[in-house]
Amino acid sequence: MRNGLSILFIMLVAVAHLTAQKVDIDKKSVVTNLIALPSKDVDTSFHTYSYKFTGSYNLTTWGMDIDAAQETYFKLAGYELEAQNGDLKLEATLPPIKFLDSNVQSRTEKTKDKSGRETSKNYYKHVLSYESGFSWKITDKSGKELTNKMLSTQMTSIKKHEGTEYGTYKEASDSYNNNRAQINRDIASGEITSFLSGMYQSANAQFGYRTDKDKFNIWVIGSKSHPEFEAFQTHYETVKAAFAGMAITGVTAADLEALKPAIDYYISIPEKFKADEKADTKLRYASYFNLANIYLMLDNTDKVEEYANLIIKNDYDKGDGKDFLKDAEKLKELLQKKKVPARRFSRSQNKA
Repeated sequence: MRNGLSILFIMLVAVAHLTAQKVDIDKKSVVTNLIALPSKDVDTSFHTYSYKFTGSYNLTTWGMDIDAAQETYFKLAGYELEAQNGDLKLEATLPPIKFLDSNVQSRTEKTKDKSGRETSKNYYKHVLSYESGFSWKITDKSGKELTNKMLSTQMTSIKKHEGTEYGTYKEASDSYNNNRAQINRDIASGEITSFLSGMYQSANAQFGYRTDKDKFNIWVIGSKSHPEFEAFQTHYETVKAAFAGMAITGVTAADLEALKPAIDYYISIPEKFKADEKADTKLRYASYFNLANIYLMLDNTDKVEEYANLIIKNDYDKGDGKDFLKDAEKLKELLQKKKVPARRFSRSQNKA
């Protein structure tokens, strides 16, 4: 009996030891603001823009506010507006929208009942044709066009608007004739808004320095019984708060100071968990991963490469290490190509 109890005790100790060594890790996301760099390789000495809008009076024709439209859509992120002679010049032309003709079209729908008897029913709708178009471009101070023409030029074309279907010709005809002014106004304002919105989105994607949100992951310990559970949770919150508070004008000393407790903690983990056991290897991996991701989002590519190589050497998930090396290389190439110091910087400090 005594020997049996001894064996049972040894087994319980062994199970407890294995349980203590096991560790689960979970990913949690962190959101931060970065500058979405222009798709075009823009001259970084350009810091101002001006614009010319030909045909703006066509907005008032359809009950739209010219000032509101210009305030909303004639913006270029990261540039200061000048009345004229900006480093970049946006030129937009809006021809009048012309309503051509309206007619009622019909279709016949045939159905069969269970006995095979065929019945038919006619449906009617008004179809309105109209002509609209819009074009815009961006040039530099020398007059050279910089815009991707496929994205900017929209040739004037004839389009169709189809109304609701009705059971009689008269209902379809009356639906347009009784509401002609409102229908035309809705079509025209919708077309103009679509044109201007498309211009704004494309111009800023090509030339703007827009504020954009990016998301990355931090590993935390999922096993509540693990002695480092609370610390991993706490430092995840530290990282989350620090990146949430970063401005796109640049990473400050205060930002780095806010991150320091988490960085120091992740650096300490490989020193505390040195064994070749899977649990220790996993914790080292999680810490190296977190450090690599933090430095990637700080645009410190040297540090990313340092921790990526440690991930590979640690041999828990070499693939993540290789991915970080690729990410660091891509980021270096991007910053060099766009001639900017980082994805957070002050445009005023970047003037030539």
